[in-house]
Amino acid sequence: MKFAEKLYRQLVRLGWNQQKLSRASGVSDSEVSRILAGKSNPGLENAFKLCRASGLSLDYMADDNMTEDPRHESIGLTDAQRDLLATANTVGMRQVSQLLDIVQHLGYDVALRRLIEARPVIEPLESDAAKGSGQTRRISG
Repeated sequence: MKFAEKLYRQLVRLGWNQQKLSRASGVSDSEVSRILAGKSNPGLENAFKLCRASGLSLDYMADDNMTEDPRHESIGLTDAQRDLLATANTVGMRQVSQLLDIVQHLGYDVALRRLIEARPVIEPLESDAAKGSGQTRRISG
């Protein structure tokens, strides 16, 4: 896996965009853009700055044969989580990111529709129910 793909994966994990990486690392926005597009490989100084800012090891980023940063091994994950992570790595982080964006968008729409179609639920007040007063309160669901 190339430097650009590894860096992009980490940005997705962190929820960062290239401008945030540029500010955090001190590498110019145009250089970060060229690196992420695969049009240029960073020099040692910029690679070090990008790695330090994104929390990745320089060894991992420089070795195209390494598929996971040894400092971030998936310790403590369940088998299902490891399988899901392996599938995400196979599909590609850009495609996974796009899929998550779509799911997030659909999830928002579903939640909003449920909120709009919600009907209030009437329940007796706990303190009043014990006294037998029969008072109720309105709770929106």
